[in-house]
Amino acid sequence: MDNMDVDTPAEGTTGDASGQPVEAFSASTTSNILPATTTPASVATTPPFPQAIAPNAGSLRDPTKLTPNQIQHYVAIAHRRLTQIIKDWVPGPYTPTQMMEHRAETHRLMASIEAFTQAKAAVAPKIDNRIESNLFMARIDYRITFARIFRFHELPTEIICNIFHLVVWSTPDAKLSIKARLYLTWTCNTWRKIALEDPTLWNVIWWQDRPYFMRSREFLSRSADAPKDIRINDSPDDPMSIDTMRVILGQVMPRIHRVRIFIVLLQEWDTLLYIVDQLRALKLLTETPMCLERLELHRMGVPYIQLGNGYTGPYGEAMPLFGGKVISTLRNVSLSGVHVDWSRTFLSNLVVLDLRKIALNRAPSFNQFREMIGTSPNLTKLILDGAGPTYTGRDITKPFDFKPIPLPNLKSLALADFSVTYVVYLFSQFSAPNLLDFTILNLQGDDYSPFFHLMAGKMQDLRVLTVFNADLQEKEILPDGKRQADYATRFALVRWLESMPNINFLRFGSLASNFLDTFHTDPALMKPEFAKRLYPRNPILLPNLKYLEWQRMSAMTVVKWAKHRKDVLHAPLEKMYINDRTAADLAGETQIHQAMKECLAPDGNVFLLRAGHKAPEETALQRG
Repeated sequence: MDNMDVDTPAEGTTGDASGQPVEAFSASTTSNILPATTTPASVATTPPFPQAIAPNAGSLRDPTKLTPNQIQHYVAIAHRRLTQIIKDWVPGPYTPTQMMEHRAETHRLMASIEAFTQAKAAVAPKIDNRIESNLFMARIDYRITFARIFRFHELPTEIICNIFHLVVWSTPDAKLSIKARLYLTWTCNTWRKIALEDPTLWNVIWWQDRPYFMRSREFLSRSADAPKDIRINDSPDDPMSIDTMRVILGQVMPRIHRVRIFIVLLQEWDTLLYIVDQLRALKLLTETPMCLERLELHRMGVPYIQLGNGYTGPYGEAMPLFGGKVISTLRNVSLSGVHVDWSRTFLSNLVVLDLRKIALNRAPSFNQFREMIGTSPNLTKLILDGAGPTYTGRDITKPFDFKPIPLPNLKSLALADFSVTYVVYLFSQFSAPNLLDFTILNLQGDDYSPFFHLMAGKMQDLRVLTVFNADLQEKEILPDGKRQADYATRFALVRWLESMPNINFLRFGSLASNFLDTFHTDPALMKPEFAKRLYPRNPILLPNLKYLEWQRMSAMTVVKWAKHRKDVLHAPLEKMYINDRTAADLAGETQIHQAMKECLAPDGNVFLLRAGHKAPEETALQRG
């Protein structure tokens, strides 16, 4: 009951403030309850049974949309009521008399809710504060207490297992998921028996409980023969040693054929390479069917080089993944800062390929990379961050002699940390006509006009665009000595943006003003001899943009930008999303918060995105 489903006393709320990933943002930290809204005088008071409800004409008012602070206020009332009801409750079987009393109380609350609901409908569309308050408290009491008479243990075991799964896998983070599984076994003997007999309740194992891993070992044992999801990670302050990893793999490797997901995030080279070494044993399992679907190996330390005199550990030569064995079930692969022998690593039929922080002399060759993506026709997500195919023996400054590999199912693409020459070479390797989500990072220190021209017209169905750390090279010198991006540079970007009219969701951060202001350029100013417009009927760039998420920018810069779309381009945003860090920076800045709301559409609002979560609109758009 950490996140109670609370019906607030007035309709038309602007967001979910009960701990959900997205909630309406308010810069004010003080309570802001409307004077016309009546708060229950005592949260310890059960609402009376309404023998006869007569609306009080003097208390009727028009419906008012609750502010985020009001929503938080009523959620707090609900939690206080929960605490008051259960603080003296002692678990145990009920006597027949107690059962009758609880059933009568539940029926009374149900009757109260029905009567207050009818009374509310009788005065609609007006609102009676007294009715609203009593209905609110009746619902709270009912939701807390109705389970006392629910015959849970009479449910079929399969249903109880499904409920247990819902409890465990709906937690917002892994630590709470671990606690939820333990709580289920601590409640009663019946729940413990059911939980322990369900291997799929224990098959997600996060090896965090150093030094002896007693909990993880027990979870592994309880998971029996169920497909397993293994996660191993350390921290910069406490990197994991090879000896510790040897203990973990001593438990995991005998069951490696039943591992479905294997995710590792480590700091040190040797510890991670030790895992690559141990995975070579899979080559010996010639007769054992594998179920591995997802492999992620991330070295989180210094990206490319070993500091000091160079690498002197036992793994000086690159090793192939799985000893060169083909894992036919493997669909998702992510390698970050990990060096493998690509000539003996065979990856195909992938759905997700994620390569990061791999130096060119350790990267797959031109042919190896093209074979990987060419034999993966169902590839839906491709991430290349400081990693991509080598170009040994090729002059990538000259016209290419290869054809792009068609990736018709690619929906999400992310590119980061590449020079303009290399990113043009990389983007020319494939075509993705059905791309829905594109992320590009670090377009700085070079003139990326050739890249913008290359992308123009290649992403016409794009719905989500993310751009971080970008500027335009200012080559043109004005009479006053100031510099600005020249026409060709600016309109190369305009041409690309103009070719993506279906973008609904934009995310940006750390953009230079000359890059950000280009989004407001009139595409009609593009000279015909410079480039032919793909959508000459569109008077503005990104005409269907509705949602904006931003970070690492001045709030007033973003407000000015959004206000221009609203007042000048007549294309206001509907929602604006910010993260926890931005919200903390804006705490108490009520004027800025008000300006952020005013730069949106009349019904628009600013929402807070919790760490690790996406806006619901972005998720829906990415699904297509």
